[in-house]
Amino acid sequence: MLHLLVGLNILGKMKIKNIKYITLKRAEGYTYEKIGNKIGVSKETIRARLNKAKKELIELGITA
Repeated sequence: MLHLLVGLNILGKMKIKNIKYITLKRAEGYTYEKIGNKIGVSKETIRARLNKAKKELIELGITA
């Protein structure tokens, strides 16, 4: 239960769009291209946004 609360606290500190990109990539298994097509941007833009989101997670103390 504590892990869930900590996770929710961390997600609360992230930007919603970053959570969406991570979910589509990791949980749904979408490719960069498919995510880009879904929201109307290039796969390179998605790759850059996911890298930014990963850095944000690391800054919040999430490394896995």
